[in-house]
Amino acid sequence: MVIRWLILAVLFVASLCFASNYGGTIPYMFLYFVGAVPIVAGIYTLWVEKQFRFYQRIEEKVIVKGEPVNYYFCISNEEKFFYDSIAVDFFEENARIEGLEQKAEFHLLPGEKKEVRAALFCNYRGEYAVGACRFHISDYLHLFSTQYVVETPLKVVVLPRIVPWKYEKEILGESFEQVSVNSVMNGEVDVQVRNYYAGDEMRQIHWKASAKAGKLMVRERCEEPKQELAVFFDLQKQEGTENEQRAFEDEMVEQVVAAVYACMKKSISCTILFNDSAGTRLRVENQEQWEEFYQKCGKVQFLSSDVVKEFDSKSVENVRHALFFTGELDRELLDWIKSKCFLMETNIVRVGFSGNSQSFEEAGIRVYEEWIE
Repeated sequence: MVIRWLILAVLFVASLCFASNYGGTIPYMFLYFVGAVPIVAGIYTLWVEKQFRFYQRIEEKVIVKGEPVNYYFCISNEEKFFYDSIAVDFFEENARIEGLEQKAEFHLLPGEKKEVRAALFCNYRGEYAVGACRFHISDYLHLFSTQYVVETPLKVVVLPRIVPWKYEKEILGESFEQVSVNSVMNGEVDVQVRNYYAGDEMRQIHWKASAKAGKLMVRERCEEPKQELAVFFDLQKQEGTENEQRAFEDEMVEQVVAAVYACMKKSISCTILFNDSAGTRLRVENQEQWEEFYQKCGKVQFLSSDVVKEFDSKSVENVRHALFFTGELDRELLDWIKSKCFLMETNIVRVGFSGNSQSFEEAGIRVYEEWIE
């Protein structure tokens, strides 16, 4: 663009000297023509910016990360003259459009309309804009360039992928398949005993316990412990570049989603606790509750700064199994987990980038590390 302006300036000076030294119709016509070129180019650019038309749409507003969705883009020229250069920028960080460059350029004849139908793939989980974000409009000589920003871009909610959980067998295996920790040799569930009260049936008397106690004792059958899991979802924001934060958050959410989905398939009830400012707590026992949780994971934000203080663990005090997802495992957090979950069988899944881990060998707590490449 600078070179074109230099050429135009040289032509204008040359035409001015030519008209000053020789006069006449032709020199002055050349001078007027050279002087009028930038004026006409500027008016043309502004006119095209106001008059060109575009339209875009996406088939679904709620989609899954990495899965294709139909995208339609159309740009048209409704004037009687040629549109020379309209370049379109797309949100390249958020999504890619198959078969369409992230910066496409269109040249439109009078009355021409160009349409693009392609598959759009979202790169990250979350809520953000996709499709066209701005237009760059130039004149025939590319002396001027104006920018038009799309005021209402396409907004989508991108849900995390549902992938097989690699720790399903290790964490949801034998401990959830046992009927009770108090099983007896004959396969019956163990019993509790209490003092005999008038009205209790004779068949309920526990004769061995009565003989030891020297008084009548009655057996009470224990209920089969319910398969249930408390999932602690750490939303603590991690340091790093924007791309590193996105990669971390995507991996963290996918791990939690995979774990809860694996529990649902095994009919294991889950209570998911988020350490956000609202103290969000969701329970997943059926398909409807699963959908609510899954939709929540598409919009969840990592804003928490103190994981230890914001978890409401009182609601899961009677649960026997705990699963903790975090990105930063330090001594303070580990001590908090041990104090709050000391009656639970606890597992920790730490998500992070390799080389940043701190080793903890704690009895009774298994730590699984999921590295991001």
